[in-house]
Amino acid sequence: MIPVRITNKQVKYDQDHDILHVFFYPEELSVDDEDYPGIVIRRSIKDDRVTGIMIMDYSRRSKDLLRTVLPRYDFKEIYL
Repeated sequence: MIPVRITNKQVKYDQDHDILHVFFYPEELSVDDEDYPGIVIRRSIKDDRVTGIMIMDYSRRSKDLLRTVLPRYDFKEIYL
């Protein structure tokens, strides 16, 4: 499986609340599900594809944890 690269163009970082928002399909109506504590996956109501990710306490999370919890996504190109 080739991981989906996430770039700075797809993210918005809320420094005040330490939350990273990742947008794949921002226009889609979505539902949120906290798959792992502090990590919310947004899925399309229509077809269940991932439309975004929200990671709370982003600066305190290790990249190893993100690779384990979200193996489909590559966060290496995010520079905050």
